[in-house]
Amino acid sequence: MIHLPIKLGAMTTGLELAGVETQHLVGLIAGDVHKRTIYMDNAPFGITDQYALTRAVEHHCRQQQSVIVLLLALKQRFTADDGLQSVTCNEDHDGAEQRPAITDHLLSDGQSSRILDEKRQQGAACREPQNRQQPIQNGGSQRVTGIIGHKKPSLTKGLDYKARNILRRLSARVAGFLSNVSDNAVATFFFTGISTRAKQPMWYNGLLDLSVWQVIAVTLAMTHITIVGVTVYLHRYSAHRSLELNAGLKHFFRFWLWLTTAQNTREWTAIHRKHHAKCETVDDPHSPVVKGLSTVLRKGAELYREEAQNQDTLRIYGKNCPEDWIERNLYSRYKLLGIALMAVIDVALFGALGITVWAVQMMWIPFWAAGVVNGLGHAVGYRNFECRDAATNLVPWGIVIGGEELHNNHHTYPNSAKLSVKPWEFDMGWAWIKLFSFLGLAKVQRVAPIAHRVEGKGHMDMDTAMAILNNRFQIMAQYRKLVIAPLVAQELAKADESVRHQFRRAKRLLSRETSLLDDRHHLRIQTMLEHSHALKVIYEKRLALQQIWVKTSSNGHDMLSAMKEWIHEAEASGIHSLREFADQLKTYSLRPAHA
Repeated sequence: MIHLPIKLGAMTTGLELAGVETQHLVGLIAGDVHKRTIYMDNAPFGITDQYALTRAVEHHCRQQQSVIVLLLALKQRFTADDGLQSVTCNEDHDGAEQRPAITDHLLSDGQSSRILDEKRQQGAACREPQNRQQPIQNGGSQRVTGIIGHKKPSLTKGLDYKARNILRRLSARVAGFLSNVSDNAVATFFFTGISTRAKQPMWYNGLLDLSVWQVIAVTLAMTHITIVGVTVYLHRYSAHRSLELNAGLKHFFRFWLWLTTAQNTREWTAIHRKHHAKCETVDDPHSPVVKGLSTVLRKGAELYREEAQNQDTLRIYGKNCPEDWIERNLYSRYKLLGIALMAVIDVALFGALGITVWAVQMMWIPFWAAGVVNGLGHAVGYRNFECRDAATNLVPWGIVIGGEELHNNHHTYPNSAKLSVKPWEFDMGWAWIKLFSFLGLAKVQRVAPIAHRVEGKGHMDMDTAMAILNNRFQIMAQYRKLVIAPLVAQELAKADESVRHQFRRAKRLLSRETSLLDDRHHLRIQTMLEHSHALKVIYEKRLALQQIWVKTSSNGHDMLSAMKEWIHEAEASGIHSLREFADQLKTYSLRPAHA
């Protein structure tokens, strides 16, 4: 005997599973939360009627939230000792109605009809008087009694009905197998959801027949793949060559981005390289400093398309990009075909919700990358380093946009495959790169330089000068922390009330990249320097240190001489924090100290 339950909410369809193996349905007994007992006639019927009965049972379970117990067995296995389970109805001392108790009762093959009729009559006494049984015809001489209080549910006809049943039966088999051999509740839920959830036709729910939450999860997964394709393939590989990728992985990302964004590798690469070369100038394709923040936020994608028409941009900055047959004859030639194909796929898989899924995919990159990163990433946030443009880090955890939130770090070290720098920062794109590297699909070429310090080293040599040049942005961040910040705090504490307000933003202004300061900022800095000789000294020494890197970076010996002179002047300044910083500069090296 086979006992197959349909769980609460009809999440498991045991009837269809048994339909392949069992020739006859012997009986069905059900007890619902309303304490009614439902009986199906014990008359045998063929497998074709099980589908109709399944739909009726599912409809009832959705409405009444019943817990169904199906009793199925092969007719040839029934002997005089075989039997069915029976139902008894009990009442408590107050006469209150109780849930039917299921007990084992042996029936002979000839007695089954009489005993089940008696049990049906016992159950009828426990039910409310208005409950009635509606017949479900068997298409022939036999009849099966239907669900009490419900009419015969309409069945979807034609190819749609057959396809739904094939998918439902296959999914039910997989779910049943998983529930028997594994404790993986997530996988079992997924397949049972495909098997039994939807009441609408297939065209409405799509081939996958997923719930709303499942569709949301799949949509977020697909948009994240798009983000990974942009940040890892287009940005870090194609535009900056900070890593190498496996050929198969590159082809996958090219195809996926063609489907979901209509992005062309050469166009995206050329525009991004020009953005770095001409950042915050009139030639920058999407600078919020020049074009305005609102323009970049609202029309980020349009700015990309406009610049993609500039053949000079593609010729100068679009080198070393794919020019194979598929690029020439498909991706570049039919740019919009990919997103049109994606629309068809989404509707086929998700039904009516596929239209919304496709719309989300189409707006994901224009909003997050072209709008938020290129717009807000040059306007709001924090700056670890004073690079020569206005790039900022939006948040320290780069998850939603794959690490592109760390825009200041990237503009400081554009050729680094890793965008996170501080210990508390997280770069999701770097996590994917590490996974690809582990799988042999990627190889990191460059990351941000590490400023090594050798304790006890007290002289300036060529190794130290080159280490300082290599790590100049991190060193200037140290200058702000160790020199400017403590001296500003001292000056603020002893300043008069008339000028105290001038020092409140002194730390930020005195360490700000000079090219990003306007006339109002220069005037405020000049006012602060007039009231504090110490602040004037450290500000001038900061500018002098930056000029050494600009003027002498091409000649190592000139740079070494200029650095020695700078350190000598810093030590003679009489400012304690500046002397300590000069001593720290001498300890830098290109090579880490030996243990």
